[in-house]
Order: sequence, then C-alpha cells, then structure tokens
Amino acid sequence: MGAYTVYITPLARMEIKALPGNVRQRVKRAIDALAGNPHPTKSLVLDAPESERKLCRLRLDRWPIVYAVTEAERAVDVLTGRPQAAAVRLWRSRRTASEDAIVV
Repeated sequence: MGAYTVYITPLARMEIKALPGNVRQRVKRAIDALAGNPHPTKSLVLDAPESERKLCRLRLDRWPIVYAVTEAERAVDVLTGRPQAAAVRLWRSRRTASEDAIVV
C-alpha cells in the first residue's frame, strides 16, 4: 500500500494549536501516521451515507481526530477534533475539505 496525502483543514489546524503541548505532539504523530495507514486498528468508521469518502474517527484519550479518507485520490482530510456530531455537520456542509487545506 502506498502513502496517502494528508491535508489538514484550517479549522483543525487551529484546534490542534490550542491543545496542551504533550497532547498536541501525540495528535501530530497520529496524523502523520495516517499517511501510511489511514485505517489504524483503533479508528472507527462513522456513518456517512451517500458519500464517496469514508468518514473516520481516531480517539486519543478524550480528543477525537475526525478525518475523511478518499481511496480514489489516496487522500486523508483531517477535518476537526470536535465531537462527532459537530464534525459530521461540518463535513457535510463542505464538499471538499482539501480545497483550502494545507498539505503536510
């Protein structure tokens, strides 16, 4: 399996910056690891009907990382660290998160 391109939305980047230092480093390492394996064993596929992207959640202690995986483009869009319901609403309101995201 080849590497995926990881995009981080501006909202997710702001939320990560606001974390305490030790948590922020763990979150960054987990996001970097998604490039090699976007479906780690602790990730959960969320229900997102009528979508070509898989919406997933990876939880680090109390902090969820919500991201979308597009297999055709081999891309991972890190959306937010918000609770699941808010992240799903955000994801559905935006067609493509990678348009204004930053490549890592």
